[in-house]
Amino acid sequence: MDVGTKRVIEGAVAGAAAGLMASWVMSEFHDAGKVASGERDVGDEPNTVKVADAVTEATVGEPVPEEYREPAGAAVHYGFGMFLGALYGAAVEVRPETSAGFGTAYGAAVSACRSTGVPPASRSR
Repeated sequence: MDVGTKRVIEGAVAGAAAGLMASWVMSEFHDAGKVASGERDVGDEPNTVKVADAVTEATVGEPVPEEYREPAGAAVHYGFGMFLGALYGAAVEVRPETSAGFGTAYGAAVSACRSTGVPPASRSR
């Protein structure tokens, strides 16, 4: 394996680890914010569970069973965070200018795409 490929793999692994941690931090802040504001769940499922349902229905033809809905949503949340982190880590190794502003442009682009790209994938058919 050449040095360039090794660096891209290392960047992706480091990015995936950072994405996992960032996803956890995001969940903790979200939960703390809900507690502090007195917000209660109103029965609507998180988009991560809806995405898990969409994937499961597309692959096996049935929604996620009730007892697995929460872990399936967590898997989508953390998996997505790890994927985005790995992508960023690899991109920085290929194009170091990607890290300008500590990845602010990347984060803004991901946020914009996530805001417009994930909900349509989770819509019921």
